[in-house]
Amino acid sequence: MSRFAVSGRSVVVVPGVTLAVGPFRARAGLSPRLPGLHEKAQELAAAVAAQSADGSVLLLKRGATAPWMPGRWNLPGGVADHGEPLEETARRETAEETGLRVGELRKLLTVVEPESRTVFFHTTDFEGEVQTDWESAEARWVPVGEARSYDLVPGVVEALDRIGG
Repeated sequence: MSRFAVSGRSVVVVPGVTLAVGPFRARAGLSPRLPGLHEKAQELAAAVAAQSADGSVLLLKRGATAPWMPGRWNLPGGVADHGEPLEETARRETAEETGLRVGELRKLLTVVEPESRTVFFHTTDFEGEVQTDWESAEARWVPVGEARSYDLVPGVVEALDRIGG
């Protein structure tokens, strides 16, 4: 077990335990590094495959100035606030990025990478008009089979495979 001081707070690191350090809100690609700790810390994130009645899914093209993977296509989603349940992260981020209000969610899969863990959800339960925020240059409803041919961020193909189409 190791101890580190972070902004006047004591952080205990237990091998094999995922740790999220607050009170900051880390953004993908911009998370702070703590010496001797960064290999254990992971960002927790959620993404939502919103599927319309005709079977299309909503894809967002990340803007040229987006902090993570600019120009690539993604599902609505983002990093969890400290202590926030991932279902709430999924709803909040979808609302922030698209204006859609999401109801019921079904977990598709979890993608674990060295610095992040992303839970992908599926929903057909949403309402509202799609409006993009500063992170996205474009929003597009795309048939699931066609979406696989887009330049997608990691994990999206696997999530789409879970919903079929």
